[in-house]
Amino acid sequence: MFRTLQIIRGFNWSKFSLILVLFLVGQVTVSMLFGLPGIVISRGDSFFYFSGASHIAELSPFERLYAGYIFLLHFSQIISSSGILMVAIQSIFVLVAAYAMFSLAEEYGDTMAGWISVSFYLLAPMLSQWTRYILTESIFYSLIIIGLRLATLKVSWSYLPMIPVAMLLITLRPNGIIIACAVLSTYVLIKFFRISTRISLTVLIWSFCVFFGVLLLGGGGVSGDSVQSSIFERTIEGNVIYGVTELNVRMPQPDSIDRSNLAYVTYILENPVANLKIGMLRLYWELKQIRPWYSTSLNLFLLVTMASFYSFSFIGFIRTWRKDLVKAIAILTLPSVVLISLTWAIWEGRFGWWFMVTWIPLFGIGMSAVVDMIYRRINRTARFQIVGNKLQLPR
Repeated sequence: MFRTLQIIRGFNWSKFSLILVLFLVGQVTVSMLFGLPGIVISRGDSFFYFSGASHIAELSPFERLYAGYIFLLHFSQIISSSGILMVAIQSIFVLVAAYAMFSLAEEYGDTMAGWISVSFYLLAPMLSQWTRYILTESIFYSLIIIGLRLATLKVSWSYLPMIPVAMLLITLRPNGIIIACAVLSTYVLIKFFRISTRISLTVLIWSFCVFFGVLLLGGGGVSGDSVQSSIFERTIEGNVIYGVTELNVRMPQPDSIDRSNLAYVTYILENPVANLKIGMLRLYWELKQIRPWYSTSLNLFLLVTMASFYSFSFIGFIRTWRKDLVKAIAILTLPSVVLISLTWAIWEGRFGWWFMVTWIPLFGIGMSAVVDMIYRRINRTARFQIVGNKLQLPR
C-alpha cells in the first residue's frame, strides 16, 4: 500500500495533462484526415468482435483466440452496446502507454526525446487512427510499449504488473503469446545477472510459448479449417498482402495435401529460397507502409514520414546500441518480424507496428540528438560571428 502511494505521488500530473492534450489533438486530426465518423468506428473485423461479445459463453475455437478482447468488449457493453466504453478503455491504455514511452525515451535520451516520441505515437495518423476502432490493435500496441517499459524499468516492483500485462497479451490475439514471451525474456535478461539463471528461465519461457502456441492453434489436418492450414495455404498461393491477389508471387507446390504444422515446416525446409523471398516481400510491404490503393497525397506523406522515422531511429540506435533499451527492442522485434514473414502483410500496414512501435523511443532519441546538434551549431555561430578581424554579435 505504501509503495502504491509512492507511485501515485511520483506521478507527474502536469506531464500527463500535456500528453492528454496531444492525444485529443491526434484524435481530432485523424478524424479530419480520414473522415472517421463519430467516436466509435466499426468496420471490417469489428463485427467479428461484436458478434463474439454477444455470445460470450459459447465462443467458437477461433473466437477464443481473441477472448481477452471479446471479454473486454462484452464488459464495456454494460454501459452501452455501441462500444463507446470500449473506446474509453482503449484510450486509457493509449494514455498509459504514452506516459510509459515518455519515461523510456527520457531515461535513455533526454526530455526532448520523450516529447518527440510521445508526439509521434499520439499524432502519427497511421497509429492514432486505431484508438477508436473496435479492433485489438490499439490495446495491443499499448501493451507492447508498457511491457517494454516494465522490462527495462530499474525498480524492484516492476515484476508485479508484468503478469497481468503478459496475460492480457496472450488472450488479446493469437500472436500475443510470442510478444508476452519476448517481454518476459527481456525482463529476465536485463534483471538477472547469472548466466545459468538467464538461460534456464529463457528456455522455460519459450518452451511454454511453443507448447501453448501448439495448443492455441490446434491440430493440423487437410480440411483447411485450422489457423495454421490457412497460413500454409496462403503461402502456397504466394499471398504477400492478405487478400490482394494481384501482388501474389509464384510458389512451388507441395507434393502432399497435408496442411499440418509439420508439413509447413517441411515445405519451408524443402523450398528455402522461395520462402525467404516471399517472407522478405511481406516484411517489405509492412515496413514501406505505402499502398497502391492509397491516395497520392497519403503515399507522399507516408514516404516522408517513414523515411524520417527510419533515419532518426537509426541515429537513436547508434547512440544507444550498448544499452538495455536496444537489447529489449531487438528481442521484441524479432518474433513479430518472423511471424509476418511466415504469414502475410496486411491491407493497412498495421501488422508492421507490432514491432515498429518499439522503435519510437529510438526515433525520439535520434531526432533530439540532431535538433540539439543543430541548435548548438547555430548558437555557436551566433555567438562568435566574425566580421573582418573583429568578433561581433549579429544584429
